[in-house]
Amino acid sequence: VRSVAWSHDDKFLAIGSKDKTVTIIDVASGEVVRELTHGGAVRSVAWSHDDKFLTVGSEDKTATIVDVASGEVVREITRAHGGDVRVIPTRSGACFEVRLPRSASVRA
Repeated sequence: VRSVAWSHDDKFLAIGSKDKTVTIIDVASGEVVRELTHGGAVRSVAWSHDDKFLTVGSEDKTATIVDVASGEVVREITRAHGGDVRVIPTRSGACFEVRLPRSASVRA
């Protein structure tokens, strides 16, 4: 386990792992609601303010926004130069911030 994030309503827990998976658990029942696979080891997970989306930062140089209900990728942002991507939840209601060094470029 590399990253854990509670949904804002405390009903779900997202767990990001080195094995390239994100597991979403219903806290009340303990059941796995959804399991997502990623292209690289998962470094960070962050819920959107309304808990409808989950952003996953990975060692494969991507930040992926996933619709939690369907499991479908809504958008993938790729870091062009070296290293992994980490996502940080924001208080402003934004889904995420991706922090990159000045030498990096972003394609969305």
